Amino acid sequence: MSTHKVCSTCQEDKPAEDYTKDTRYKSGLRSQCKRCRIVAQWETRWTWHIKYTYGMSRKEYDDMYESQQGRCAICKMPETRFTGRVQLEVIQTVSPRLVVDHDHETGANRGLLCHKCNVGMGQLGDDIDRLQAAIEYLRKYK
Repeated sequence: MSTHKVCSTCQEDKPAEDYTKDTRYKSGLRSQCKRCRIVAQWETRWTWHIKYTYGMSRKEYDDMYESQQGRCAICKMPETRFTGRVQLEVIQTVSPRLVVDHDHETGANRGLLCHKCNVGMGQLGDDIDRLQAAIEYLRKYK
């Protein structure tokens, strides 16, 4: 077995220990390095998640993301918090994603939100009166 191999995805020459062993390959190693394989698996899982949770294709998500210029529909800030439970290699490669906001009664997708705005909306139960009361409360003590 060779001591180095070029990854089929990132095209980097890496040591053999950066690859998973697989006897189906002539070299005895997978063609993708471990890091690229984890990233590919994460992308596949995430695409499946938005499809089956929100009925949204990856293209629909990407179009919505682009229409919002990669920013939260409420605070207009890009997401900075990574909420997925994946290995460090993926966190360093995949940028944090805005979450799909949806109406819990109708199931309709509304837009993409950062983690903080999504949690805030959820904690206040998407209740306009509660949100307005929170605004008035904050203004009172400002």
